[in-house]
Amino acid sequence: MPSLDHVGLTRNLYVCGGKVNFVQIQSTIKDYPDQLAQHLSQGIKSIIHVENRPALVSRIKERYPLSKIWLNLHSITFLAPGKNNNHDLGNALSLADRISVNSEFLKQYVSHLFPAIQHKVWVNYPGVNHLHYFPSCESKNYLRRGTVAGFSSHGPVILYVGRLRKMKGVDHLIRAFTRVISVYPSAQLLVIGSSDYTAYKESSYTRSLKILASSLGLEKNITFKPHTSADELVKWYQVSDVFVCPSIVNEAFGLVNLEAMSCGIPVIASKIGGIPEVVEHNYSGLLVPLDYHEERLAEAILTLAMHPERARLFGMNGRVRVLNKFTWKHTAERLKKDYQDHY
Repeated sequence: MPSLDHVGLTRNLYVCGGKVNFVQIQSTIKDYPDQLAQHLSQGIKSIIHVENRPALVSRIKERYPLSKIWLNLHSITFLAPGKNNNHDLGNALSLADRISVNSEFLKQYVSHLFPAIQHKVWVNYPGVNHLHYFPSCESKNYLRRGTVAGFSSHGPVILYVGRLRKMKGVDHLIRAFTRVISVYPSAQLLVIGSSDYTAYKESSYTRSLKILASSLGLEKNITFKPHTSADELVKWYQVSDVFVCPSIVNEAFGLVNLEAMSCGIPVIASKIGGIPEVVEHNYSGLLVPLDYHEERLAEAILTLAMHPERARLFGMNGRVRVLNKFTWKHTAERLKKDYQDHY
């Protein structure tokens, strides 16, 4: 977990005549409720948000019975059988006053597992900072597409951003890229990410991707970069022609797709989980089924490479879609309404 010293958060915010303080608690999951007690008074009624850790709800509710708990789930990770005892998980979810999820897919997933609590589950899509992630053509310092930080390409530039784990399907993308190279020998694939949210970890899967690229003779066409800062990342979005999200297991949402759309580039993504709620097929990009996945990825990339006007239109549509539905202001307004309706 990064320190607040290294992320872009406002420590003190004055709004509606009140002051909001941001505090980072240094603790493990085990002792988090005890650490939290130092900042909350026992008898005060308040709203406590729990992010993606349903196991914490029971312990926090026991300590703060007067408070209401909003549980925000943004993946299926902590709902998996290996992460929780099913009885304990059901009890924790029943104690939460509201459960916000980041997609209709995840709402259906939770409601199917625990039908008794489906009445308190609601969808609040996350947003993207559209003022940070924006098309390069809107920048005063216009970045030539395909040229930044010493990187250049005379062919189409394909971008992947995310963790390097098998579930993300990056090996599928690399094998699909061989067909792209057969048509566009100067095409470039940028793979940005690490096994976790740090630039310093390289897993066996990450190494296997590099070995795969080498075995296919793609060393000159594929660039691997570790997990990077948001300030650096936006430049890579801006100079790419197509963004690809090749996940092979259900993604609840897929925030990187929003970042790419906000930067005005078309998205090619797997048609699974909550991704179709973000990427609209034949409007802001192309959705690819898992059947014959590598072949379909290659076909989609080549389609947009061969039809740049269509790709540009998809990119523009994606930016409009973000501005109309997926900014943090939209997210905040939905949350505000839920407070008003249920507090």
